[in-house]
Amino acid sequence: MCGAERLAVGGLQRGAADGANAGGASVRIDASGNIILNGTIAADGGNVQPEWGGRSGGAIWINCWNFTGPAGTHLTAKGGQTASGGGRIAVWYAHFREYQGTNSVAAGVNTANGIYNGFPGTYVEVYAPPPQGMFFMVR
Repeated sequence: MCGAERLAVGGLQRGAADGANAGGASVRIDASGNIILNGTIAADGGNVQPEWGGRSGGAIWINCWNFTGPAGTHLTAKGGQTASGGGRIAVWYAHFREYQGTNSVAAGVNTANGIYNGFPGTYVEVYAPPPQGMFFMVR
């Protein structure tokens, strides 16, 4: 079973109705089996006018048994221009990871002068194998 959903779109800039200049989205993928990424999953912040402040990167959360992907694939949650912060990417896998693609949670850069950078986001991989033996859950 695999579920993928777009959880949220970031806030919009003044007058933007289409979300083109929004903050990064939130993407969550839960799979009881394998995930093979053959493209790009992006939750990047949009670009705005320098005086309006930046649009931060969003979040990508992947939870699966095996996570693989060849070179040339990408996971990104980058901040937009104008000093915005990078987003968050978390990959939880239970068996093995053979992902050869790239990841970016880079901060946005002010394109007017290049010096007002936001802070980068975070990227984490968690090896979380299923528990061995008997497992009880009591509510």
